[in-house]
Amino acid sequence: MAGKRVRRFWDDAEKLKIVAQARVPGVSVAQVARRYDVNANLIFNWLLDPRTTIASEKSHQPFRRRKRAMPCLRRMRSPQKFV
Repeated sequence: MAGKRVRRFWDDAEKLKIVAQARVPGVSVAQVARRYDVNANLIFNWLLDPRTTIASEKSHQPFRRRKRAMPCLRRMRSPQKFV
């Protein structure tokens, strides 16, 4: 039986180093994640986190979440009937 996993703490310098490697064109996030034994979803979260974005990179953010319509507005729309 496997032992209990210990939650790791990543300091800001390590996060910046990993995020910088993941931002290199042509390098996949999965490759960087395997290199550091980290889940790829964690790196994607760091890529979206403004604290790990360097000032020079703020103008170029390839990973943006799309804005979604408010759920209450979607419910208010009625289906259109075709004549």
